[in-house]
Amino acid sequence: MSYNRKEHGDFKSWFDTDLKRNYWTLGYFGGGAVNIVDAYALAKEFAEVIGVPLETVYIDEILSSRRFKGFKFISSNHPNQEPDKEGSYQTTGVYSFLRD
Repeated sequence: MSYNRKEHGDFKSWFDTDLKRNYWTLGYFGGGAVNIVDAYALAKEFAEVIGVPLETVYIDEILSSRRFKGFKFISSNHPNQEPDKEGSYQTTGVYSFLRD
């Protein structure tokens, strides 16, 4: 996999304490289009680390934001997630913060 989240400077792990949902901000993740093999590998890694089914994982792009414009993020719509086992910033309103 060409994207190594543990070595990428833009990577951050977030946990929304209200929604009980994890978010990984991935930075530009290569910018524009995403290589499907890299995306699949990262989605699989997210599912394993967070403990959610792979079919609930998605990668999206933040189109409007002062801080994160153009960044990709990965999340899952699986209910009642636990915080990232490897550590994360825990707060409320993560999605709103990312889009601010």
